[in-house]
Amino acid sequence: MRTLSCLLAMAIASLCHAQRTCATLEHWEGQKKKTPLIEQIRRDIERHCTQHQETVELRGFNPIVIPVVVNVIYNNATQNISDEQIISQLSVLNEDFGRRNINADNNWPQASETGISFKLANIDPRGLPTSGIRRQSSPKNRFIAENDEMKFNTTGGLDAWPTDQYLNIWVCDLEGELMGYGQYPGGDNNTDGVVIDFQYFGTKGSVKAPFDLGRTTTHEVGHWLNLFHIWGDGDCSIDDFVGDTPDSDHANHGCPKEAFGCGGKLMFQNFMDYTDDGCMNLFTEGQAKRMRALFAPGGFRENIAYSTGYQIISSTPKSTCGDGIKNGEETAVDCGGACTPCAKCPVPAKSEYSHSGARVALSWTEAKGANAYFAEVRQLKPTTSRWSGVLTTSNQAMISGVRIGRTYEYRVRSICGVGDSSLTVGELFITRSANRLVENSSSTSNAKVYPNPAHDIVYLHIGETEPQFEELKVTTVLQDEKTSNQIVKIKIMDLHGRLIRTVTSENSNTAIEMNIADLRPGVYLLTQCTANGQPLNAPEKLVKY
Repeated sequence: MRTLSCLLAMAIASLCHAQRTCATLEHWEGQKKKTPLIEQIRRDIERHCTQHQETVELRGFNPIVIPVVVNVIYNNATQNISDEQIISQLSVLNEDFGRRNINADNNWPQASETGISFKLANIDPRGLPTSGIRRQSSPKNRFIAENDEMKFNTTGGLDAWPTDQYLNIWVCDLEGELMGYGQYPGGDNNTDGVVIDFQYFGTKGSVKAPFDLGRTTTHEVGHWLNLFHIWGDGDCSIDDFVGDTPDSDHANHGCPKEAFGCGGKLMFQNFMDYTDDGCMNLFTEGQAKRMRALFAPGGFRENIAYSTGYQIISSTPKSTCGDGIKNGEETAVDCGGACTPCAKCPVPAKSEYSHSGARVALSWTEAKGANAYFAEVRQLKPTTSRWSGVLTTSNQAMISGVRIGRTYEYRVRSICGVGDSSLTVGELFITRSANRLVENSSSTSNAKVYPNPAHDIVYLHIGETEPQFEELKVTTVLQDEKTSNQIVKIKIMDLHGRLIRTVTSENSNTAIEMNIADLRPGVYLLTQCTANGQPLNAPEKLVKY
C-alpha cells in the first residue's frame, strides 16, 4: 500500500511539474497555409545548407555578431520588464552560443561553441544611436502566437526593424502556457524573429522557475538559426538534419538522470530539447555548422553578418575633472582657483562639406577627448525632413540621399561618453546643378542606385554616360510597364533570385524614379537588362528600410 501511495505521489508530482512549450512548428504550419511558396524557399535553404555546412570553420575566426533589437510589448508594469532583465538574457545567449555557460560538461564530446554572438543594437535603421530596446504600451493584455499581433503597430505591437539587419525579439505576455516561438528562415520578412513570454526572458525580474535561466530564448533563437527540435518532431525515422545528434522519438522534460530511445542514449541536455533550463547545456558541432551555413555566401541570413546595426565604439577616456591637477587644456575648479567647470565634451571645430550627386561629404577638426562623432544632414526646403546621420570614430563622414536643387543643413556632434556630447551646427547649402550626379565607375555600366538605403523613392541611373544635373532626365515609374518600343528593363529581385517587379525605360541614358514604398524591408537586387531580358550589368544592391 505504501508503494502504491509513493507511485501515486510521484505521478502527481510529474503532472504538476511545469513543462516547456514551444509553438515554432505550429507557427510555421500557419505560415505555409498563408504562403505556399514558403515550402520552395525552405527547399532552397536546405539545399544551400547541405552544400555549405561541412565547409564551415567554427574556430580561429572572428564570431558572427548579430545586432539584436528587443521589442517589449506591455499592458501593465509587470510586463514592462527592466533593462537589467533584458541585458541578463543577452549574457545568456552569448554564454550558451559561445559554450561559456557554467553548467557545460564533457558528457558529449561533440559539444561545441558556435562562433555566433549577440549584441544589443546601438545604431537604428535610420543610422541614429539606439539602446537596442524598444517599448510599446498596448491595449492587448495577451497575445496569440498564430496571429503575430505583437509584431505590428496596427495590432497593438511593434513593427519589426529590417529583419535582414537585426534579430527582432518580441517580449510580451503570451496566451495560455506558451513560453515562446521562433520563425524558421524563409518565412514572412515582416514577422521574422523570435517571441518570448516575459516570464521566461532572462534571469532576473519576473522570470519563473524552472525556466528562469534564459534557455527559452536560446532554444527559440536556435529555431531562428535553422535548428529543429532534437527529436525532429516525429518518431525515430524523422531526422533533425544534424548528423551528430542521437536519434530520438520524443521530447524530454524535467531533468532526467538518463534517457534512452531509438536504440541509444538521448541527448536531453541539448538546447533544442524540452528539458528544464538548468538541465540544458550544449549545442553540437553539427548544429553549430548548420547555423553558420546560413551566413555563407548566398545564405539566407548572410546580410545580417554585415549589418551596421551594431558598431564598436572606443572606450570612454577617463575623466580627470576633480583630480586637483591641470591636465592639458582642462579648465576646472581643480586647476587652482575659481575656474569654469570642466567642459563636458569639446565642440567639433571647422566643419566643412562638399557634395557630389546624391551624397554629402562632411569633415571637421577632431575634438580633443572625443571618442566618436555623429554627423547629420537634413533637408530644409521645400519642406523640412528628419535628420539622417552616420556614427563614426573618424573626423569625416559620407551621407547619401540628397536631391538636386534642395536646401540642406548639417551638424556634427562629438561624443565623449554616455550622455556626454557637444554639438556644432554647420552652414546651409544647396545641391547645385554644377555637381556631377554619379562618380566614375570601373564597371561596364554606370548604373547607380540612390538614395541607398531608401524608404519610398529610389533613383536608378542607367546608361554609358555620366550626365550633369542640368542634363538629367527623370522618368517616374510607379508600376510595371509593357510598351511595344521598350529599350531597357530594370528587374527588381530578392536575394534568392525571385523576380519582384519589372520596370521599363524608353531611354537608355536616363534616371528612372521608382516608388518602392510597397516593398517589404530588406535587400533587393536591381539589374539593368536589354529588351529581351539579357543582363547589361552586375546587380546593384538596394536596401529598403
